[in-house]
Amino acid sequence: MSKRVILFGPLPPPYGGVSVLLSTLWGHVKTAPVLVWAYFGQESTDPRITRFNHRRFGIIKALAKQGYKSRIVDFTHFHLEYPHPILLPIWLVAKRLLGFEWVKHMCDGSLPERYPGFTPAQKRRFKKAIAAIDEFILVNETLRDWLTSEVTITRKMTVIPSLLNIPPEAQEMNLDAGTERILENFLKREKRICSIGTFIPAYGFEHVAITVERLRTETQEISECYSSTEHLQPTLLTGKGFWLVAIGSQC
Repeated sequence: MSKRVILFGPLPPPYGGVSVLLSTLWGHVKTAPVLVWAYFGQESTDPRITRFNHRRFGIIKALAKQGYKSRIVDFTHFHLEYPHPILLPIWLVAKRLLGFEWVKHMCDGSLPERYPGFTPAQKRRFKKAIAAIDEFILVNETLRDWLTSEVTITRKMTVIPSLLNIPPEAQEMNLDAGTERILENFLKREKRICSIGTFIPAYGFEHVAITVERLRTETQEISECYSSTEHLQPTLLTGKGFWLVAIGSQC
């Protein structure tokens, strides 16, 4: 009997890098026997999608109901990339009790640079998490090289870039009135660049802005849009001569 497959992560809104990736992947595999656990996103009438508040430990009920002997593809950030002092131990205990297979999807390219700055407690949690992971899915070769050489991982690692084809139904969706109003100037331009993610220095939005500003010295036809999932910090970019539109989770 094949294992139950569960995709565990955020769905939009808010529209961040991981939530867009997971929703796009779900659009491609929803005809397969796959379930989704979402800790962000709108309530869904699809019985295969379970939404809960991870900060209120909704994961416990989901694990008890569907976690036993499952294969869980984990897109979250709080089990490894930012190892949480409460959520990670709960996850590790549940894995021992329920015997599920943990496939960790890693798309945080800042981790190799951030890891040396982890506190001793964070490093201990990180190592405990790493030891419990059964398989890794990575978005680039850099993460694989770092895990191999610096973390000395010998378990299965697969590199799958995060660029996925847009599902056909997504191309037929219309923006809501609020989003259209926010993006009005952005959509007028023929050439557009949109950066989506959490607005923190480690994620490199400033470098994107600098690059686009250089391009705009050659052409005025580039429109730039920033969407932040949680910590919108326009001060990272404003006051430095950048032309930009900074918007929140409505994008």
